[in-house]
Amino acid sequence: MEGYLNTDQLKYVLFHLGLMFQLNDEIKSRFVFVKSSSELPAGEGQIVFPLSPDPLNKSNIKTIEDIPVLFPCGPSSRFWRMENNTLYFEDDLLKSAFYLLSGYQEYANKKRDVLGRFSAPDSIQYQLGIVQKPVVNYYFEEIGRGIREFLGLQHLPFEKRSLFDPFGLIISHDVDRVRYYSLNYLIYKLKELAGIKKAGAGFSVLFRQLRQGLCGYFSGKSNDPAWKNFTFLRELEIRHQMASVFFFLDDDTPHHDADYKLSDPRISWLITNLDESGCEIGVHGNHHSATGKGSLESQLRKLKGVFPKKISGIRQHRLRYEIPATTTIHEESGFDYDATLGFYDHEGFRNSFCIPFRLYNFEKNSMSPVWEIPLNVMDCTLLDYRNMSFNEAKNSIDQLVSEIRKFSGVFTLLWHNSYFDEIRHPGIRQFYTDLISHLAGQYPQKLLGFQVVNKMNTLL
Repeated sequence: MEGYLNTDQLKYVLFHLGLMFQLNDEIKSRFVFVKSSSELPAGEGQIVFPLSPDPLNKSNIKTIEDIPVLFPCGPSSRFWRMENNTLYFEDDLLKSAFYLLSGYQEYANKKRDVLGRFSAPDSIQYQLGIVQKPVVNYYFEEIGRGIREFLGLQHLPFEKRSLFDPFGLIISHDVDRVRYYSLNYLIYKLKELAGIKKAGAGFSVLFRQLRQGLCGYFSGKSNDPAWKNFTFLRELEIRHQMASVFFFLDDDTPHHDADYKLSDPRISWLITNLDESGCEIGVHGNHHSATGKGSLESQLRKLKGVFPKKISGIRQHRLRYEIPATTTIHEESGFDYDATLGFYDHEGFRNSFCIPFRLYNFEKNSMSPVWEIPLNVMDCTLLDYRNMSFNEAKNSIDQLVSEIRKFSGVFTLLWHNSYFDEIRHPGIRQFYTDLISHLAGQYPQKLLGFQVVNKMNTLL
């Protein structure tokens, strides 16, 4: 990322700083942005932000108090200093925040996996070992700390926002399959056993999965575990006075999308039942919808055909999100929020922020009106991609929640209704039951996506 942040980009960063701190006109009138030491203001009573023109250079990144600064402006080992009644920040924290928060690295780096996804190992966060730390929140916290001390000298108030005290919790479910033991499942297991497809388990597990799959296939749809799990999920959530967000897919692309049609009467019944029980219904954008507006519009028409109420949110299937194409499609489709942006192969913070935010639309050179609710953990990320034990998974989740609590942010969990394979992961149902109880026991604000958006909109 070469060159200085332009005016719109600076406004974008300050908008998000304002989500953590109350920045009134009096405070902002004291902000000065300088491109060189010769531009340093001569007067007192100002807040000076240096701007860097340099591109990202990993060898130049410095660390202050365990926080990497992507665009340093000098050798200083502190974030800010106070001189002559003026606050000086030492490095370009605004550009560092913009790079991570806006999605710029995904815009600039077009490397994708076979499914068209941006992978955690290709991110600067992974390379710096900070995937599980919301670094942008730390940048803003340091900026706020400096401003607070500066305003104290001016005898002016400065308030920190506490948006979701102690933290917000969103439980969500992507409905990819309503029949676990389908014909496609059996064929895939045969291919894994034959070595045609890469297997994620040993021969014994694959054989047991195939045998159970055959029994399940011939037992009928209503007895399939993936269908029965809707009852299990809701009973568990009701026990803890929770509701959740269910994102529904369609069968647009064979072998990539859902194994059901939204027009299926029992799917229509399920959606109505979930809505009446207090859950939120959202769109799970099919494989092509991340880059194809027509594909998403078609899916929206299908879902609205069985669920005519307002649909606020979307999560893209397989967490496939292309910047800026997907951003533009979501804007034009009228969504209030997206809940896609988490790494599929690593738990943590894809945009290094634990508060709902807005992406920067690089196609329009402006901030997107669509809120992004960060996704922190997906079931298969922990247990398949990362190959964690249940204890390791719980510890990792606890670490993320601990980080999010520091900033009164939102923790978002994705657990598929079909992800309860007791052969592959013995004890998984009990693990999930204990996990929900553990999270509920921390007394979070239990939220749905549209409720988070309503809260964020009150700040504008």
